[in-house]
Amino acid sequence: MSLISLVIAVLIGIVVLAMLIGIFGVFLYDQIVSTAKSAFSAVGNLKGGLKKP
Repeated sequence: MSLISLVIAVLIGIVVLAMLIGIFGVFLYDQIVSTAKSAFSAVGNLKGGLKKP
């Protein structure tokens, strides 16, 4: 009986961890994408500024 409850507890813990990782992963992914977009736009502006005399 205790083994089954232990397995259930571990499974619940894994599910909770997966949910937390998923939520934080979405936030981190959004931050990384916005940072990458701003970095690419900055690089594009620098290249455009260098091309123009």
